[in-house]
Amino acid sequence: MIIILFLIFSLGFVLLCEIREVAAINKVISPIMAMALYIIVIVLTEYNNDWRAYELMYEGVIPTFDLAYDFLMSFARDSGLTYRQFYILNQLLNCVLLVNILVRLKPESTYLAVFTLLVLCGANVSILLRFITAYLIFINGLYYFIIPKRKTLGILFFLLAILAHFGASVLIIIFILFHQFKIYIWSIYKVIILGFLLALSKSFIFYLLNKINFGSFAFYISESSSSLKGGLLAAIPVIPWILVPQIIHFTLVKKNIQLGKTYYFLYNFSRISLILIFLSFTLQIVLHRFIEPSVIFFVFYLVYSFKYIKSSTQLLICATGIIIMIFITFFLKYQLPLFVLGSSEWTEHYMEILESNKFLN
Repeated sequence: MIIILFLIFSLGFVLLCEIREVAAINKVISPIMAMALYIIVIVLTEYNNDWRAYELMYEGVIPTFDLAYDFLMSFARDSGLTYRQFYILNQLLNCVLLVNILVRLKPESTYLAVFTLLVLCGANVSILLRFITAYLIFINGLYYFIIPKRKTLGILFFLLAILAHFGASVLIIIFILFHQFKIYIWSIYKVIILGFLLALSKSFIFYLLNKINFGSFAFYISESSSSLKGGLLAAIPVIPWILVPQIIHFTLVKKNIQLGKTYYFLYNFSRISLILIFLSFTLQIVLHRFIEPSVIFFVFYLVYSFKYIKSSTQLLICATGIIIMIFITFFLKYQLPLFVLGSSEWTEHYMEILESNKFLN
C-alpha cells in the first residue's frame, strides 16, 4: 500500500510540475524517478512466466539465431555470470535505452511515460526480455533517423535491433511502408478500412496455411492466434490511448496549427497502432509486441499536445484526464477479465513478478 501511495503521489507531482511550468526542475527529477521505478519493479525481479525458458537459452540448451543477443549471452556466460546476473544487466541496458529516448523527446514527462508503460505491460517488459531489448534499440534508431536526421546512426541501430531479435525487421518494414505511402495524412476512415482489410487478409492467409498444413507454421498459427472475444478483451485497455490522439489531431488540424516533426514522430505511433489494432484482435502477438509498448509515445503525444493549450483550466483538466486514463487502464487490464472470464492471466503474471521481488516484499 505504501508503494502504491508513493507511485500515485509521485505521478501527481510530475504532472503538477509540468502544469505549473517548473519543467527545469522536473527535467532532472523525472528521469531519475523513472529509472528508480524501472529498477525497483523490473530489474530486481527474480522470476517471471518465461524465466526458465530464458535460463535454458542462456545455458545453451535452447538455441537462438539472433546473433547479437547470442553474442551478448555468450560473453556474459564466459565471464562467469549467472542467468540472474545477466537478467539484471540486460534490464539495466533496457532501462538506459528507454530513458535515453524519452529524455531526448521530453525529459520532464519521462516518469509519466515509464509509469504508464509498467501499468499497461510491465509483465511483458520483464517476460519478453529479448524482444523488448530489440524494440528499444529500434525506437532509438527511429528517433535518430527522423528527428536529428542522423541516418547512418539510425540505420546502425536498426541493424542491431534485427540482430538482437529478428522480429524487429517487421517493425522496420511497417514504418517504411507507413512513410512510403504517407498513411499519416490519410483520413481516419481510410486508416480504419486499411486496418480492417489487413485483419481479413491475415485471417484468410492463416486459414489457407492451416488447411495445407504448411509445416511447423500450423503450430505457430494455433499458438499465436486467439478468439475474437479474447483479442477484444486484451485490446480494450489500450484502445483509449489510440483513439484520444486521433481526436486531438483532428482538432489541431482543423485549427490550422503548425505541427513539427517531433509532433508527427509521436503521433505516428498511435496512427500505426490504429491500423494494427484490428489485426491484434485475433493475433495478440501484435498487441503485446508493438501496440502496448508504444504507450510511452501515446503518453508523450498527449503531454506534448499541452503546448497547444492556452487556458490553464483546460490544461489542468487534460492533465487530470491522463491520470484518470491510467487508472481506467489498470482496471481494464487486470480487473475486467476477472469479471468477464473469472480469471486474469496478466494479473497472475504480474503477481509472479512482484512476489519474486525481495525489495517489494
